Amino acid sequence: MAPAGTKVKLVLKNMTLGSNDYIMFRDGVRDDSPLIAKYADCASGEIRLYSTDRYLLVDFVSDTSEPGDGFALDYETVESSKATK
Repeated sequence: MAPAGTKVKLVLKNMTLGSNDYIMFRDGVRDDSPLIAKYADCASGEIRLYSTDRYLLVDFVSDTSEPGDGFALDYETVESSKATK
């Protein structure tokens, strides 16, 4: 577990989702935690996100109607004082 005073830095890249797919990022560990971002098939490029604390929930939803190639996701904990948006 990350120590207090840390945030999660997440980098999403090479994203190719199907037309009915999406990926959501929440600031916490629960399904009702505040939404940081939601991306669908139109998102591209490298996307950087930061949580406000040491937890970040990733919720990826996909169906089989039009599969995409997926995505790559890197993450690390960073000190709160060094995190920028």
